[in-house]
Amino acid sequence: MGLPSNDQRVDSHARVRRYDRASKVALALLTATALAFLLRKPSSSPHRPVGSPALVHPQIPATFPGLAAIQPVYNDDPETIWCYSDEVDAKGLPMNYSHTVTLSLEESSFYNQHQWASGDWTFEAVSVPDLKAPEVRAQLSVSSQKEGCTANICIVRFEDGNRGLATVAPKTGCPVGDPTLVVDIQATVTFAYPETAAKPVHVDRINTDLQSMTQHFKHFRGDVDVKVLFASSTTGEIRVDGMNTDSTIILASTGSVTANISVSDRISTLYTYGGGPIKGSVTLSAPSKEDVGLQVLGLGGAVDLDIALTSPASDGPHYEAYVLGWNKPVRLNVVSLPPGVPLALTTVGIAGNLELILPTTFEGPFTFMAFGTPDDQKPIIVPRSEVPDPTGEGRNRTVSSHSWDVKGGYHVLAGETFWGSKANKSEYLSYVLSESNSARAALLV
Repeated sequence: MGLPSNDQRVDSHARVRRYDRASKVALALLTATALAFLLRKPSSSPHRPVGSPALVHPQIPATFPGLAAIQPVYNDDPETIWCYSDEVDAKGLPMNYSHTVTLSLEESSFYNQHQWASGDWTFEAVSVPDLKAPEVRAQLSVSSQKEGCTANICIVRFEDGNRGLATVAPKTGCPVGDPTLVVDIQATVTFAYPETAAKPVHVDRINTDLQSMTQHFKHFRGDVDVKVLFASSTTGEIRVDGMNTDSTIILASTGSVTANISVSDRISTLYTYGGGPIKGSVTLSAPSKEDVGLQVLGLGGAVDLDIALTSPASDGPHYEAYVLGWNKPVRLNVVSLPPGVPLALTTVGIAGNLELILPTTFEGPFTFMAFGTPDDQKPIIVPRSEVPDPTGEGRNRTVSSHSWDVKGGYHVLAGETFWGSKANKSEYLSYVLSESNSARAALLV
């Protein structure tokens, strides 16, 4: 995804940085997958005490793709369509300037390949009177603190035909090897649509890779739907105030991720691999009978997330949520789970506390497994009292659980919750599987 200067070449050390970052992301994903697999092995252990329930979770095939399947792939040397300055160095670029570029909706890709630049990018959807067709307006202000080191603004075309907007360092003039951020770029990207347009306005894809830049998406929910949002950063914060998407993929390193989104496609991912925290709310909705999945990976960053499910039919799609936390606490609150809607919820905690909160309508089995935990940090279940029957029939609610130790240092807490005189053994509507290492796990039902 390297972006060129005028000779369509990125200097070598910038390209090495990108490959290094991509390899770290791929390695982290592989590590997370391997740890989840290793932690899951004890669930098939035959060491079960007499009289404990045979809680068999539904077999739902894994649908989460690898990194290569979810990130856009571009060649290293895209074609330069236009640049603010045609000079290959900083001579033709002022230290401070502003410029506005108008793009089509198909050109909604935004990249920063200037390692000495930082700044803030705001993306917003706005209704405009007398506008004939939707368009994208990007207004950028560039300010440099060092003579000879500024930024160029370019439009490029990638091998797959997609075009995008790039901020690029000049070929000469910036301090090689000096990590000081000397260029500030402030950008407002407006997705303008006619006031009379049929709602919602559909945007096929928004791609961003802005490194240390902060990214703020706002005013999208309601009149504008985005098929795929792919946002990436290193140290920059990514914030989505509200957006309806088919699929959302957000990758960050140490930058924080705050996402308040609705997703309806097979897979969405929130992922920080360098300690950045993840927080917000995600609504999973399935307009068809296709399964919908969410994976949240916080490697070194705390996770605090609300999840809501919507589905019009009891025989509709299954929902999957996979949440991994490493060294930091994970708090997962399922705020909405309609009766009869299947949910498979798996959490993995590595040396960090887990707190899972389920709605009182939850019905099905749960299993907590922990290893290497002291007696006072074994998984616990906290049942709520005086919970009314969601059907209004006055049925009693049962929360049962059993715990046992397994050879090798494993502790298992398993049980189920159901309404009425006995559980539905033929088909569990939902289930929770939680695995932790040296972490305190608590389930509130």
